[in-house]
Amino acid sequence: MIRTYLSNYVPFTEAPTKTVGSRAGYALDKLMPEDKVDFRTLKDKKLLYLLYRRDTISKRAVDVLAALSVARGFKIIFQTSKQASVIKKFLFRFHRTDPINALMVNLRNLSEDAGWAGGGMWERRYSQEWDEDDDPLDVKDNEIVGLKTTHPLTMDFKRGINGEILLDTDGKFGPKDEFLAYTQTLEKEMKKKDIDKRRLMHLKFNTIGDEPQGISDLECIYKTRHRGMSIEDGIAQGSFRHGVPFLDITVGDDQHPPDKEMMDTAREEVAGSSYMSEFVHPPWMKTNMFEQFSLSKSEGMMAPFITLAAAGVGIPESVLLGSGEGVNKATIKEFIGLLPDLVIKPRQRVLKLFLEDQLFAPLMAMNKIDEIPYIQWNEFLPIETSFANQLNILTKIVIDNKNLLSWEEAREMMKLPSEEHKTIYALSRQTLSSESRGIN
Repeated sequence: MIRTYLSNYVPFTEAPTKTVGSRAGYALDKLMPEDKVDFRTLKDKKLLYLLYRRDTISKRAVDVLAALSVARGFKIIFQTSKQASVIKKFLFRFHRTDPINALMVNLRNLSEDAGWAGGGMWERRYSQEWDEDDDPLDVKDNEIVGLKTTHPLTMDFKRGINGEILLDTDGKFGPKDEFLAYTQTLEKEMKKKDIDKRRLMHLKFNTIGDEPQGISDLECIYKTRHRGMSIEDGIAQGSFRHGVPFLDITVGDDQHPPDKEMMDTAREEVAGSSYMSEFVHPPWMKTNMFEQFSLSKSEGMMAPFITLAAAGVGIPESVLLGSGEGVNKATIKEFIGLLPDLVIKPRQRVLKLFLEDQLFAPLMAMNKIDEIPYIQWNEFLPIETSFANQLNILTKIVIDNKNLLSWEEAREMMKLPSEEHKTIYALSRQTLSSESRGIN
């Protein structure tokens, strides 16, 4: 029936055309007509910047996600000694004394930028000068000698007069029909300059469809946090007034009608008064104190907003707040067990591809190496002691004068770093040979 319908009503007279890029990533296209804020623009992205800097929950959420993503570190695995030499040379150019630790610190900072802004960028620093007509991978003696962080509030895609992202239709700077370049805005100098996209590494954790821009971890909780902050302000003001009540002064009576002079005199008398002040007044002036309502339930007012924020960023409240108060230990353990698969590993996969595609691949191409080293993340949670005890027993079993498990196999089953010469560890620099330390 379906086949008959299609054969009669769908005329396949020409080959299908390729898809075109969506307009969803264009800054001047409002998602909804009533939208007043568009975080894809640099102007409105400043609101996320201020939220990250000034709101405790928002900053904690971004910092926790970044810290958890890189906390256990990774190892760089390569196939040849030439790959190892290139990587070591770059690492010690990146930082002369402790390049691995420096790389981890910078990677965490970049993850924080990508968290609050939707995207973080490193600029590759090259040893040779080149322009838009050159391919940096083919310039003689050209090497990547360092990485420089750029501020998310200064970087945007190069746009046309209508706000549309300009595309590289000729494929001059990369694959065809991808974005053309970046534009850096220097606000104080009121200047803009175009940046060749081959100079920048762009990290994005959250994307939708083919939108070139990333989505901030804070965007979905932006209104929630502003409402929560308003509640916090109200509670703070209420707490102040609970300790320092309003002083109400009634001036005048039937025999002494109030006038402006009497009102001003009373105002001057009580100005700057505190709980230790004494106020002596004639009988036609009366005083009263208005105390603030009880704040015993104020903590419950904030709870829904914190819960919504935790749900939005995907972090358990106990982790987000840094406190397990009021939460069952078994529940916390269950939440922690879910973190790797739901939150951490997806971000680690993005970081893995980011380093391999945008750093290791150019390094290898400049040195005419086909294979690309890859990243392997260390396990986030420690190995269960019961499993370790079982492995310990298995390694001691001997059959036909051979151990059932070798030392290397046991460590591999426990997902611990091996001592293979083809591995560089991100949590230790012991495997970086003494010879490589002399590389400038």
